[in-house]
Amino acid sequence: METSNRLCVVSAKKGQVMVKISTGKKLALGADFRLNDERGAEKETWKINVNDDAFKMYTIKTSPQLLNKNKLTWQILCCAIDPKIFGGEIILEIYQNNQPCHLTSPAKWLPNNVAPCAVNIPTRIAGTLSFILKPD
Repeated sequence: METSNRLCVVSAKKGQVMVKISTGKKLALGADFRLNDERGAEKETWKINVNDDAFKMYTIKTSPQLLNKNKLTWQILCCAIDPKIFGGEIILEIYQNNQPCHLTSPAKWLPNNVAPCAVNIPTRIAGTLSFILKPD
C-alpha cells in the first residue's frame, strides 16, 4: 500500500466527479474502488476492467457537496497481455466538469516485472486519496 497523503480538490458547483483509469499498451488491469465517508462508513464500491492502451471512466454517485473529507481507496491488479512485455503505465485521474481535478500527488505508476496474464500472478497497486471541497 502506498503511503502518500494524496488530496483531491473538488467543487460543490461543477457537477459530478468522475474517476478515470487508463493503462498502457499490452497491459490488462482490474481495479476495485471504495468510497468511504469521513467516519469510515462505506458509501460506494465499484469495479473497472481496462485492456490494452485504453481507459474507462466511472461517475461517482455521491454528490460533490457530500464528498468533503471522503476517502477513495483502490486496489489494482495488472498483468501483461503480451508475454514479451514486462511493464507499462497506469494512470488514475479524477475529473469534474470534463476537467482534471488537482491532485496533490499524481496517481501514476510505471510497474515493471509485470507477469503475463496467463500465469495468474498479477502486480498489485493500492492507493488512496481524500476529497477536499473548495469554497466556490
